[in-house]
Amino acid sequence: MRKNVALLLVLVFLTALCVSEAHPVSALSENSWITKAPMQHARLRLGVAVANEKIYAIGGDDLSLVGNALSPEMVYGSIASSNEEYNPVTDTWTFKTPMPTPRTRFGIAVYNNKIYCIGGYIGNGNVTAINEVYDPATDTWTTKAPMPTARSLPGANIIAGKIYLIGGRVGGQAYQSTLANEVYDPDADSWTTKTPSPIRITSLGSAVFNNQIYFITTKSTKENPAQGGLILTYNPFADSWSFGKSSPTYGSACAIGAASGVKSSKGIYFFDESATYMYDPLTESWINDTSMPTARGYAGVAVLNDEFYIIGGIFAPFDGYLVMTKSATTNEHYTPLGDGTPDQSPSPTSTPTPESKQAEAFLTTLAVASIVSIAIIGIGLLVYFKKRKLRVENSDSFSQGNQTSHS
Repeated sequence: MRKNVALLLVLVFLTALCVSEAHPVSALSENSWITKAPMQHARLRLGVAVANEKIYAIGGDDLSLVGNALSPEMVYGSIASSNEEYNPVTDTWTFKTPMPTPRTRFGIAVYNNKIYCIGGYIGNGNVTAINEVYDPATDTWTTKAPMPTARSLPGANIIAGKIYLIGGRVGGQAYQSTLANEVYDPDADSWTTKTPSPIRITSLGSAVFNNQIYFITTKSTKENPAQGGLILTYNPFADSWSFGKSSPTYGSACAIGAASGVKSSKGIYFFDESATYMYDPLTESWINDTSMPTARGYAGVAVLNDEFYIIGGIFAPFDGYLVMTKSATTNEHYTPLGDGTPDQSPSPTSTPTPESKQAEAFLTTLAVASIVSIAIIGIGLLVYFKKRKLRVENSDSFSQGNQTSHS
């Protein structure tokens, strides 16, 4: 009897093990960070994007300074064309075909799994309007219609198949900002002009939430003397602008991305050298989350399945032109808080891919096969022990019978 109970306990343990292997639990807890494999080329002010479940780190500059930076070339270092692909499953990086035009501080957006790199700073105080598209499926680049206004630092966001390039600098290193709002149609390879921004947007921070574009920008003394940052929202369907409450961060050197709410709290996430914030545009409230393990600014952010990868950047502290730092290869993965109430609206990141469906089907089949196999083995063992017990009992009865007859 004891053997049978022990055997059943072993079977239960093995079955649970198979099920857990088929449906693994994430190694990360909520609001936590883990360090992943670093890039191969240290860069800041780079473009980072997600296509076909892979992350691409493109362009940027490899600033490395100690002392007082006086010229544009000292501030930017060497302009890069590097293109690296990161596979989150294997935690590995691979060099791909470089960007044809080396640049930094360009707009980047993804449409139909193709990566659009638009505008940027090309060195010697010059900006560009070039529009180059990378196709990860073929590892090739194509040149498309240039942006009407050459500039660096445009906020690039995609809504309803259109890429919105808003704000930026037209004077290279001279901080001559623009109000431009230009929209690119990838299907038609054409540009249109929309209502310009009401203030000059001079930051890297923008993200899409509920089909509106949110910017976090610095407040200049002329436009608003208050400290902190300013939330500015653009509605592309009404072609209109509105202002939100002040933010606790400036956003001039931060990385920004939005979570859909499928796997984590829906909102806009800000990562800078000293803090991680989650902003809820519906309530205009802020939550101070766990900071990055490695303090840095001007990093790129990738959002994959509602989780964040903060890549590259420049090590903190840094203060304008007084610099004692260098560019980073750092890649850190952040899992936000989950609110337990997933958003039911469709999301590109929540749509299962054919590969994920095949993997899930395989794991389910494996789990079922494992359970069936264990059950068959268990039944066989139970039958074996039962027969063995009967043989022992019959043998004992036979022995007792022989002893009685002899006596």
